[in-house]
Amino acid sequence: FRMLDDSARAWDFSVFPDFDFYGITYDAFFLSSNGYITFDHADDYYVDSESELYRHPTICGLCEDTGADEAGTVTVDEFATEVVVTFDGVPFDYESFYNSWQMILNLDGSIELVYLEVPVGGFDSSDVIVTGIGSGYGSGSYPGETNLYAGP
Repeated sequence: FRMLDDSARAWDFSVFPDFDFYGITYDAFFLSSNGYITFDHADDYYVDSESELYRHPTICGLCEDTGADEAGTVTVDEFATEVVVTFDGVPFDYESFYNSWQMILNLDGSIELVYLEVPVGGFDSSDVIVTGIGSGYGSGSYPGETNLYAGP
């Protein structure tokens, strides 16, 4: 489906059972056009700091001001054992590089962040890309930053 710029859509589970996230059971989530899922309310801004990631129960694939309204597709595929949210060929606003990633919620409560296409040099120098999982319990000690381009 096509998402509007800086928007969020509710997704109620119809096939997939409830999802346990940090001890709270949810029967729905909110999908942001800016590359992430929240559970307690819809967000329409982009996450660009660790404190914003941890402010609400959040799963960030590639959190940035995307151009999902201009190019690419966003899909939600729901199965009995998993829900797969895919951003396919979605650029960041005002950039020509296309990014593809998935956020997968598994029945056992595990979460997968899968990066299908994130071009090297695909971010301009002013971008702050946040990826990860935030409990929503507020600030604490944040994990150290990792350069995802550096590889293992």
